[in-house]
Amino acid sequence: MLLPLTELDRYRLEGRVVPVPYRARGLIDTAAERSCVSETVVGALLLQRTSRQPLSTASGSTKSGIYDLMLHLGYRSDDPPDPIRVMAYDANLTGAEVLVGLDVLRLGRLMLNGPSGEYELFLPRTARPVP
Repeated sequence: MLLPLTELDRYRLEGRVVPVPYRARGLIDTAAERSCVSETVVGALLLQRTSRQPLSTASGSTKSGIYDLMLHLGYRSDDPPDPIRVMAYDANLTGAEVLVGLDVLRLGRLMLNGPSGEYELFLPRTARPVP
C-alpha cells in the first residue's frame, strides 16, 4: 500500500518523510461495503485521518477514521498490480491488517473454487473505486 501519488509529491515538496510501502495481511470480506485498515497500517504508513464517519459492524456502530491510501493486491515482482485508491475506515481487525470490502471487490471478479478452497481475484489494470 502506498499514499496517493499526489500526496507523495506533496510530501516530497514539503520535505516531509515519505513512508515506505507496507506489506500487510489482508482478508476478503464480501459482506463489508467498505475496506478497512488496522491501526498498525495507519501508523506504518503515517496516514492522516481525512474525516470521521459512522461504521456499522456485526458488533454495533461506532465512529471511525477515514484514510486515503493506495492499495496493491497480490503483488508479484514480475507483474506488479496497478494501485487502487481506497478511502478506508480504521477498524479493529482480527487475523488481518487490511479488510478488502465490496468497494474494491466490485471493480473486478472474484472466483472461488469451494472444494479446493482456492480463489482468484481479477481486477482490471486501471481499477479505481468510486469515492
